[in-house]
Amino acid sequence: MLEDTQRSALASALAEAHRTGTPIPQPSAAHPGMDLDDAYAVQRLQIEEWVGSGYAVVGYKIGLTSRAMQDQFGVREPDFGVLTRSGLLLSGAPVDTGRFIAPKIEPEISVVLGQDLAGPGVTALQALAAIDHALASLEIIDSRVADWRITVVDSVADNASFGAAAFGTRRIRWDDFDPVLTGCVLEVDGRTVASGAGGAVLGNPLNALVWLANELGARGTVMRAGSVVMLGSVCAAVPVAAGQVVRAEFAGLGAVTLPFE
Repeated sequence: MLEDTQRSALASALAEAHRTGTPIPQPSAAHPGMDLDDAYAVQRLQIEEWVGSGYAVVGYKIGLTSRAMQDQFGVREPDFGVLTRSGLLLSGAPVDTGRFIAPKIEPEISVVLGQDLAGPGVTALQALAAIDHALASLEIIDSRVADWRITVVDSVADNASFGAAAFGTRRIRWDDFDPVLTGCVLEVDGRTVASGAGGAVLGNPLNALVWLANELGARGTVMRAGSVVMLGSVCAAVPVAAGQVVRAEFAGLGAVTLPFE
């Protein structure tokens, strides 16, 4: 467990890494006693600074939703971060790769809430009723920790490694597609580099929404109507570089394209 001064100093260091693009050493290596409560506290301090500076929080992202990623980090539950309006990109619009440190791309099913969702105690039926529509999406993950040398607490403290996100333009009712069987093909410069299906996300992407609602509720946060929620990647993250064009095609949900400059 970290002291308040240590949490504050780490939040400031990560915020500075966001601003400058210069990564910091691995926080958990410098603070061996750092736990998830510390990490979420550090994340929250940064969010409070962003909101105070005028950056609106528009939703949430869920990470570590696949068994492979959980095994990699030695955990048995996901993590979460927030989406800021400044991190939203337009599908098809050029992306300045220089704004990131070491970007990777993840294709995800996302939802927009039509009503508030407040945990703890949220059930799958309640989560389902709160969804207005689903969208195809691409998340750019990035690490403000040098060389992606991270544990789960490092990622959480770094806002779950969120970099930016782009969304498709097709709004699909949850009942109008199969979120478990919906497949995605991820291409870089027209070549397939990965594929997956919604079932890779905790068995059903709806389970990720339930988990998030209850986790946030336990921490005193309600997901408000209109919030965008990225439910987790359907495949492993793929590194991306300037000059490449990334495209994710979701069966029934449409495509998202990001050209990197």
